[in-house]
Amino acid sequence: MSNTIILIILAVGIGIYQDTNKPIEYELSMEDGSHLHVVLQKNSQYACPLYCDIDHIHHAVMCADYNQLSINQSVYHISEKNENGISLYCSTRKILSMVRFIPRSSKDEIPDIVSASVDE
Repeated sequence: MSNTIILIILAVGIGIYQDTNKPIEYELSMEDGSHLHVVLQKNSQYACPLYCDIDHIHHAVMCADYNQLSINQSVYHISEKNENGISLYCSTRKILSMVRFIPRSSKDEIPDIVSASVDE
């Protein structure tokens, strides 16, 4: 009985840890009208370089201060500049909106009834 309780507590703890540290995908609307998808992960030091031309969701890092910003100039990073209030930037482009991306399920695209028979 006590082993079962310990396993349940361990499973809940692992689930909570995984949920709080999982990568989060964002869709960014840029000032120039383009859209960009980035993934932010807590405590991650990896980010895609700016010259990455692969068609995928780029990994980015959050820069909290000037030291982190100077280290991460050549990779995708999100920073804020305090020129005229707070403005968020993804590398060198200004972000207008940053929304958590929720992918549509494929169930939305499948019709309710599919008929394989042919009426003649």
